[in-house]
Amino acid sequence: MKDICITVFGDSIAYGAWDKDKGGWVSRLRSMLETNTDNFLHVYNLAIPGETSTGVNTQFNYEYGYRHHHLFHNIIIFAIGINDSLVGFGKNSVPREIFQKNIESLIEKAQKYTNKVIFVGLTRVDEDIIPQNLESSVYTETFINTEINEYDHILKITCDKHKIKYIDVQDILKTDELSDGLHPNEIGHQKLADKIYETIIEYI
Repeated sequence: MKDICITVFGDSIAYGAWDKDKGGWVSRLRSMLETNTDNFLHVYNLAIPGETSTGVNTQFNYEYGYRHHHLFHNIIIFAIGINDSLVGFGKNSVPREIFQKNIESLIEKAQKYTNKVIFVGLTRVDEDIIPQNLESSVYTETFINTEINEYDHILKITCDKHKIKYIDVQDILKTDELSDGLHPNEIGHQKLADKIYETIIEYI
C-alpha cells in the first residue's frame, strides 16, 4: 500500500461545474481509484472557475508547496487552456506565445517535485449555444473551436517536446453532453474521468 497524492490545477471544468450528481470528473476519478486500488489517496482539487495558465503559473509554487510530501507517490494534473483561448474584441484572453511559455514554466516547476506530470487536453464547445457574433451579442467574450484547437495543439506539442503525458480529450464529448455549451454534464464528466483514469492507473 502506498500514499498517493494527486493534485489537480485547472478551470471550471476541472472544478466540476454542472455535475450536480458527483461534483465533477476529479471527484469521480477519486471514487474510481478508491474502488479499484488499495492505496491511501490524498486528492486535492485546486481548480478555479475562470482560471488560465497565467493564474496557475503564478500560484503553483505557493499552493503545491503546502501539499507536497516527499515520501508520497506524487502526481500533478493540469487541466487548463480553454480560458486562455477565450476571444474578446479580436484577441485571446492569454496570447498564444504567453500560453506556451506558461506551460513550459509549469512543466519546469512541477518536475522539481515529481516526474509524474500530466496535462489534460482541451474539450470543444457547442458553437450553436456559445455566442459567436461579438458585435451583436451582449457578450464581450466567447469560445470558438478553431481557437480552442490552436491552444490544444500548442499544449500537445509542448508536452511532446518535454516528454510529458498529454491526454487527448478533443472529441470525447458530444454536444448533448455539454450542459451550457461549454461545461460537461454528469455523463460528460464521467467520460472525462474514465479517460483520465486510464492514464492515472498506469502511474500508481
